[in-house]
Amino acid sequence: MDILENIDTVLSIIANVIAIVTAVTVIVHSRDEPPKHGRK
Repeated sequence: MDILENIDTVLSIIANVIAIVTAVTVIVHSRDEPPKHGRK
């Protein structure tokens, strides 16, 4: 396998993991801490 291809795959996986973790964090925070002051 080409090293550059591996790096591209790894970066793609990392980006997906970060996106999932961010989404889960936002959902959990919005559930645990209901917004008392609206953000605009």
